[in-house]
Amino acid sequence: MVKYLNNSKYIIALFLIIIMFPLVSAVTPDFVTQQWLPYNLIVGCDASGLVCNPGSVQCNISLRDVQSEGGNYIIFQNNMTISENGNANYTFNSSAMQFNGIHNGFVSCSDGVANKTEPFILLITPSGENNNNLSFLILFLGIGSFIVLGFAISEENPIIGFIAGIFFLLTSILIFSNGLFNYQNLYTQGTASIYLVFFVWCGVSAGLEWMEDEKYEFT
Repeated sequence: MVKYLNNSKYIIALFLIIIMFPLVSAVTPDFVTQQWLPYNLIVGCDASGLVCNPGSVQCNISLRDVQSEGGNYIIFQNNMTISENGNANYTFNSSAMQFNGIHNGFVSCSDGVANKTEPFILLITPSGENNNNLSFLILFLGIGSFIVLGFAISEENPIIGFIAGIFFLLTSILIFSNGLFNYQNLYTQGTASIYLVFFVWCGVSAGLEWMEDEKYEFT
């Protein structure tokens, strides 16, 4: 048991390394909606610096499909609806909202004299929520589990191996239930299954070995 406690410094070092691991900055979307549901996108509208007038201003909206080759436009709609308060809106149908992920688009408004184009980012997720922070937690656990497993193998320590197994199990559960970086498909489910296999392989076996060692120490 003393040997196991002495190895705690490696575990502390491991967590410091993982915390310092650089993460890619997430793109902040302007709008977030749920997959396979209609979505009414509303944007502020001005062409010559004044609130848009429904009778004299025309706005067009475009949305790019990131899933297709080259990122084709799946929506290009002329004559958006302009409300009395000057906002322009367009309702996407459910089929246009089928692709999870980040979509780039723009709204272009013209009053015949001035033309103003505003880009926007639309995020489509299975839940309708931006889960990037949760995805970073999953990434933290996913990378950490393999690093902890490496420590366990190098030190031949079942306690560290059991901790690695818990990391694998948590990663698997989170990916199964939430997907990864706002995607939830066969690839993410396959990744979750791999982490579950690693849990069974190292977590369960290390836990059994740990219990056997404890039983041996106290008999």
